[in-house]
Amino acid sequence: MLRFSVIFLALFLSGCVDHIDGSKYDTITIEVEAQTFFRTTSDTGQIEAFYPDYIVSLSPKKIWIEPEGVYIQLQNFMSKESGIFVARPGVLNPQKTSYNPEFKILRGSVYSYVIED
Repeated sequence: MLRFSVIFLALFLSGCVDHIDGSKYDTITIEVEAQTFFRTTSDTGQIEAFYPDYIVSLSPKKIWIEPEGVYIQLQNFMSKESGIFVARPGVLNPQKTSYNPEFKILRGSVYSYVIED
């Protein structure tokens, strides 16, 4: 019985991080507020100084910017994380460029992402 419980717990915990449900978020506001990062941050890496109001309300674990866009981490467990990605203006569909992270479009330039290490 203990063996079954351990296996069940491992399977349960491994499924805790997945694509977010975009219908729970105001993706229009996220897209607009992400533009602040693009205008004010020229470097890549973690952003710690300024978060717009709606993005703060999401209680992000971490926010970082890359040449292709900004990542807003909302969930993480062990070697897997997920959240919202907003592509920079002019970046073509990130779904076509990579399998890790995996992207699912929510609207416009806003995507759900999952990264597995």
